[in-house]
Amino acid sequence: MPLNLDNTGLSVPGQDDRTPGGAPSPGYETRDANTRAILFFLVALLVALLLTLFAVRGLFRYFAVALREPGAASSFAEVRQLPAGPELQVNPRKDLIEIQDSQLQVLETYAWEDRKAGIVRVPIDRAMELLLQKGLPVLPLDKGQDTSSDTSASQKAGGVSAVMSAGTPGSKDNN
Repeated sequence: MPLNLDNTGLSVPGQDDRTPGGAPSPGYETRDANTRAILFFLVALLVALLLTLFAVRGLFRYFAVALREPGAASSFAEVRQLPAGPELQVNPRKDLIEIQDSQLQVLETYAWEDRKAGIVRVPIDRAMELLLQKGLPVLPLDKGQDTSSDTSASQKAGGVSAVMSAGTPGSKDNN
């Protein structure tokens, strides 16, 4: 009866398990393993492992000496300087009140802005009163323009005539 083998050359379990001589198979290996080959493999593996161990140990010693950092160039090189701490706003309510007070101080007091040029800071309430009394500055008219319509319009507006100029209020360009 022929031996039933699968693609790998092993006998298929559950089928007719017979030896080539026709005797039934005992279900285990009938030959001993080659102990000499196994011992030779284990010795070769041990030698390879020991060679690798000594090679890696030698590399570590080499790199430990070769990669040492040189000494510090200065005596201050090893001193660690800590950065300044964050400047936190400890009391935001108090800070806001102080800012508002300083702004009110600027708006409500007299002070010199430029003593040489004669520019004075006036409280805002007084500045509005002065603006109502004196009016806004007016640019001079060209000789060819009709002045009658401009005069009647300014009289209708309560005597105050306003013309936009290139400068900002309070600058030296506005007179």
